[in-house]
Amino acid sequence: MSGFEEVICECSSRYWLNWLSKSNFYPLSSDIFKNYAFQRTLHINSFNFKDLQNEDSQILTYFRENHEDRPHFNFLANQIMPIINDDPEIWSEMFLLRTISDNFTFMENLNNLVYQSFKHKKSFKRIVALFL
Repeated sequence: MSGFEEVICECSSRYWLNWLSKSNFYPLSSDIFKNYAFQRTLHINSFNFKDLQNEDSQILTYFRENHEDRPHFNFLANQIMPIINDDPEIWSEMFLLRTISDNFTFMENLNNLVYQSFKHKKSFKRIVALFL
């Protein structure tokens, strides 16, 4: 499941880069932040999300063994970012990722995030729906 956690880290980087590009924090660097966040969306390798439902799938096995596969993680992050952008307060519940366990399947872990969510069940359900 650590591959999914890496995807969420990628989403976090993009979210905060975009936030910095719109803030007055570093006004001279706003275009640099925005451009870098955009560049992250381009370096991708696509795959069928539904394959992650199957615990024996090649792509899920690959994710579990290759924690640095940025092109695949970026592709998945491209799909999750609109959900996060629609509900930026979901970050307040990303601490739930700590409950991810190797004792559960990929889909069980995702569904547990929905179950455990206090305020953002709808957004977590939208993330789960990407894989159905």
